[in-house]
Amino acid sequence: MPSSQGLVGSDADNSTGLYVTKHTTTADADASALNGKDVLYTLDTTATDKTNYEFVDGSGKTITTLTGGGTIDKRALTVTFGNVTKSYDGNGTVTDTITPTLVDGASGAVIGKDGLKTDFNSNNAITGTYRDSTKQYNVGNYTVDYTGLQNALGTHAKNYTISNTGTGKGDITQLALNGNFVFDFNTITKEYDGKKDVANTDASGTYHPAESYINNSYVTDAKGKKITLTGIKATSALYNSADSNNGTSQGVTYDLNFGSLSNYKVTAGQSWKNNGTTLTYDGKKFTAITTGTITPRKVVAKVVDNNLTKTYDATTNLP
Repeated sequence: MPSSQGLVGSDADNSTGLYVTKHTTTADADASALNGKDVLYTLDTTATDKTNYEFVDGSGKTITTLTGGGTIDKRALTVTFGNVTKSYDGNGTVTDTITPTLVDGASGAVIGKDGLKTDFNSNNAITGTYRDSTKQYNVGNYTVDYTGLQNALGTHAKNYTISNTGTGKGDITQLALNGNFVFDFNTITKEYDGKKDVANTDASGTYHPAESYINNSYVTDAKGKKITLTGIKATSALYNSADSNNGTSQGVTYDLNFGSLSNYKVTAGQSWKNNGTTLTYDGKKFTAITTGTITPRKVVAKVVDNNLTKTYDATTNLP
């Protein structure tokens, strides 16, 4: 701040100042250059008659302003997260729109003035994960870990500091397997191997587990969002017959484990039909009935002896 010497009586310094850029007199409120900010002071007094004083510099030259130095420190922010919720989907990713609350230590006046209040996380930089050491993400209450807060500042990062991580609370609720549940298979096929098992190893040596033929497995919720079920395991997957029948389509039955049934809102006797697949729940397990093919096994044939010989016997029989 400027120091005004020579004032009389109760008259006092009444100068005002603004931070400015280094090379102009334009007001600059950013903290991007933490040091070396110029401060422009407009000189004034509290005197009733301003003409009683003349401001001069050290050489006696009349002046109306002074330029000094200063810094603008970045403002520290804290963040709070409201509770989030989602239906069970087998993974820990937060699916709600993440709308954290910023605290700027000034009742929101600063972040409201420069637009950060509405800009924060407009780039969807923040991601959230339900904290579960088992990685099962079953129905329940969780701590939610958030990261990416610093990137969520965007261009405002020049003026603020913030921790890159935060925590909140979240719930995973039962997933209702209602009429909007879609479950079906890709084309199920294998080359004849003498077994009923859908799981197979093809001629190139590649193993195809029974689960690899599952195609769609999702529920469309009330908001129109598709919730994909993951981690479904086949406890059994069998063709009706081990024979190829020249590649004719035949029935295939899957017994399926959907994980902990406490994660679903489902009742015994429910069934779903989609794209040639009928899925039923009997109160204990899910069973899917569909169709598949077993193609004839390719057997490579070639002559290994081109020099057969026999003594003439008046027949075409081989020796």
